[in-house]
Amino acid sequence: MLRVGYELTGLELDAAGTARAVTALRAALERRGDVELLPLAQPRGRL
Repeated sequence: MLRVGYELTGLELDAAGTARAVTALRAALERRGDVELLPLAQPRGRL
């Protein structure tokens, strides 16, 4: 099992193509049985 810290702060900063890519990659990694995602993000309101 590979544990991966996955940075989500970009989703709060960008709603365009970058956010779609971040979301699609996250979904693809979550479908894998050999990867565990650990979501990382700044606390809301801190940016």
